[in-house]
Amino acid sequence: MFKYLNRRIVILAMLITVLALLIFSRTTELLSHETAAEDVDIILPPYIDGAVTRRAYDDLPDIDIDSWEYMLVNQAHNCGVYAPDVEQIEGTSSYFEVRAIDKLYALLDAAKEAGFDPHVYVGYRAYVIQADQYRAQVAKLVEKGYSQADAEREAAEVSSEPGTSEHQTGLCIDLVDRYTESLTDFQMDPAFEAWLNAHVAEFGFIMRYPENKISVTGRFEPWHIRYVGEEAAKFMTEHGLALEEFVTLYH
Repeated sequence: MFKYLNRRIVILAMLITVLALLIFSRTTELLSHETAAEDVDIILPPYIDGAVTRRAYDDLPDIDIDSWEYMLVNQAHNCGVYAPDVEQIEGTSSYFEVRAIDKLYALLDAAKEAGFDPHVYVGYRAYVIQADQYRAQVAKLVEKGYSQADAEREAAEVSSEPGTSEHQTGLCIDLVDRYTESLTDFQMDPAFEAWLNAHVAEFGFIMRYPENKISVTGRFEPWHIRYVGEEAAKFMTEHGLALEEFVTLYH
């Protein structure tokens, strides 16, 4: 009887020992993984769930992000009735920010020298004009049977709500390779589009709404260029950043 009990006690003790060793081994493994993860120098992309790491960029420009050329206007950043000082672009009916218009002329001249025939489709658009366009688009949709709320949401996909169009900054233009009365279904000359992508930064501009940044900007407009200054334009182009991503690096 006592031998039987002793045998059971020995077996039980062995099982407890083995179980304890397994638990200790697993705990040590998990701790080692956690320590290893902390030791790894993970390089994060510029924008993850609202968190930004500036350490990823040793060449981040030393600029005043609140300066006029970095103004961010989109559906999340309404500029209200902001009105810049603009000047008519020679040979067009469009206007552009006076402090950057010489850079625009330099870009247009370079495009002509490269063998293209650049046309400014639209530049500065005042708040009141944007408001009229938006209201007209909403009215059309309401006439088609949309509710007011649905019409406003749908209209914003075609015509930005007043105060949310970057054209109101006076810092951007829609630049096409030939005359057109509408950008609806407009197809850019691939050679001109490629030239813009390769050279606009030299004059302080960026391609504002490239196809690979739709998830950030919500738009794809290969003709839309935006002035930000040469230093910022070079940085954004080299690192593949949209203006939204660039501005976030300074906040």
